Amino acid sequence: MANAASSVFKEVAFKGFDGDLNVYVLQFWVSVFQVVTNFLMMPIYTLPMLGPQQVLLERVPALMTGGSRCLFLLEDQVKINCGVADEHVCDHCATAWIPVLGHLIFNILCNIFAVLVIKHSSAALSFLITTLRMPLAALAFSSPAVMGAEAVPAGPQDVF
Repeated sequence: MANAASSVFKEVAFKGFDGDLNVYVLQFWVSVFQVVTNFLMMPIYTLPMLGPQQVLLERVPALMTGGSRCLFLLEDQVKINCGVADEHVCDHCATAWIPVLGHLIFNILCNIFAVLVIKHSSAALSFLITTLRMPLAALAFSSPAVMGAEAVPAGPQDVF
């Protein structure tokens, strides 16, 4: 629902703008909105219904600092009582930047391409593409050409 509303908002922004609205300018403001919204929604992580994933609000600054030190200074944060069954996983901060950078690159590209689809066609086409993405990915990863010996045959639940 939120994704569809976002797509319609972007289409209205493109259609209602006199001239050519730059895709990167729109993406910048969407990113600003997401950062502000994420900080405002941070108290949701403190809800008791989250069980073991619950984070106390007073621990958030320390966790953000620790995550930043791991990512940017390559300092492991979880060094003791880790790596054994029923324990936390030990940090591997020396290589933490690789999946983060990969995610950033692919996420930025995916967002830019999605906005370009909206700009040059419509929010309806963008929503259709988004809807088809999951079943097509499930079918692709059930293929031995993609997954090799780890391929699992697709079932009806992967399509519907």
